[in-house]
Amino acid sequence: MYTSGYFDSWKSVTWNGSDYVVVGLDIDTWDSVILHSPDGSTWNRHLFTSSQGLWDVVWDGARFVAVGDDNAVFVSADGSVWTEQAMGGWYTLFAIAQNGVRYVATGDFGTVVESSDLISWTSHDPGTTVQLPDVVWNGSEFLSVGYDWDSLELVVARSQDGIAWSSNPTGVDCDAYGVAWGNERYVAVGAFQSTTSGACAAVSQNGVSWTAYEIGYESEAADVVWSGSEFVAVGVGGFVARSSDGMTWVAEDPGTGNQLNGVARLGTALWAVGGSGGTILTVEEECWIFSDGFESGDCAAWSTTVGEVP
Repeated sequence: MYTSGYFDSWKSVTWNGSDYVVVGLDIDTWDSVILHSPDGSTWNRHLFTSSQGLWDVVWDGARFVAVGDDNAVFVSADGSVWTEQAMGGWYTLFAIAQNGVRYVATGDFGTVVESSDLISWTSHDPGTTVQLPDVVWNGSEFLSVGYDWDSLELVVARSQDGIAWSSNPTGVDCDAYGVAWGNERYVAVGAFQSTTSGACAAVSQNGVSWTAYEIGYESEAADVVWSGSEFVAVGVGGFVARSSDGMTWVAEDPGTGNQLNGVARLGTALWAVGGSGGTILTVEEECWIFSDGFESGDCAAWSTTVGEVP
């Protein structure tokens, strides 16, 4: 894989229809890193010393919004020029979602913060103090996932408006790191901790009753996305697994041994990011293309590749 002398670990990727943004951490300096590309081939690397890493980024229709360590919130209209919105505090914000009216970010120690303008943020009590590594909006409610290490079970926190929250244990062993909504159900992915080992997927149609399933991989899943036709999970060891219903999974190997931390549907392609050397890869029609141009699988349908990351 292409590393270009930097020891970056990418956490999340998004785009606005033309510009791509990837966020993560420079493991050498423990600073936040943002990659921006106007075409998916030429990349510019931005380093920010005010935060120790960024974990998630979204496009809201007008702005890119990234969150991370030290309650960091970065905002950009074009992906190239970024402004940090000072929130204060030392908590980590792992994920952000928005419903067109409010932004909700979740993090460690049960942190939930909400804003309507990305300037003024208000903390809310989700009813739990567990780490909340991901949050999703399904069209009618926000749902965040975490894991209770005392009772060894998945915990979910839910809110219709991002302000009033309730949480409930599920009785399901799945230490979830990512959650997605699709096919009229939630799918949360992570790792079993008590009942067995390996990657897990917890499925619920109402956010209250959950059932756990084995993904069929020995290590944990880090993120999941609904592609429009199936759920796609990625994780440690560079594994990728697909499922139409979140219950039965088919694993595939895109050919990288680096950990994949995030996956997103961008246009007609799936993008996965991660690694300890700045791994970026894309897939369409079972073909993965890496940041150094290496191809794995049937790439006959591809006309574009991901360029070298600076």
